[in-house]
Amino acid sequence: MTNAGNLLTIKANSIAHPKASCVCCSKFPYIKACWVASKSEEGSFLKMAIKNGTPVSINLQTKVTQQGQTQDFFFDIEGQIVTIGDTLYIRYEELQENGESIPVTIKIMPDGGVQLTRSGEMRLKLKFDYRETVKTSYRTPYGEMIFGTYTRNLHVSLKDRPTSGKILIEYDLFMADELVGNYLIDLAFTA
Repeated sequence: MTNAGNLLTIKANSIAHPKASCVCCSKFPYIKACWVASKSEEGSFLKMAIKNGTPVSINLQTKVTQQGQTQDFFFDIEGQIVTIGDTLYIRYEELQENGESIPVTIKIMPDGGVQLTRSGEMRLKLKFDYRETVKTSYRTPYGEMIFGTYTRNLHVSLKDRPTSGKILIEYDLFMADELVGNYLIDLAFTA
């Protein structure tokens, strides 16, 4: 993690501040709710904190390449950001083609890792660590499937004046060691 003026950048291969102190409160003064929470307390605090989070405008681009075919998706949506302890959360609703709204949470951890969780009937939790393969599960009504992600590129930059940030993730998705596809997530937010 580096701090150049008002710009705070967390790179995937850097080590951030220790968990024992809440540096986020001083680094991110615009966040209205911040608690030093244990793992067991984090879920309930997150639900409460998101409701009190700072509203943000989100510009999201995703690119999916599967079997030689590429699709691009662009979204301009509203969301919230909040800090709990030394972790930053970005939350928004993803609108599906059938009109269903799926809650999405992006968790930016102090070690530079990023976790994306899509809730709903099918729950997906993907963790991204720079140049590492991470196994994860995808819960469906028919059972649980095991996936893996290999993160080729991961960059997070945050700015406190104005409140804004950018997350870029390029990753490969595997199911049972077979490549499903190559993916890109490019998210920018501004309060």
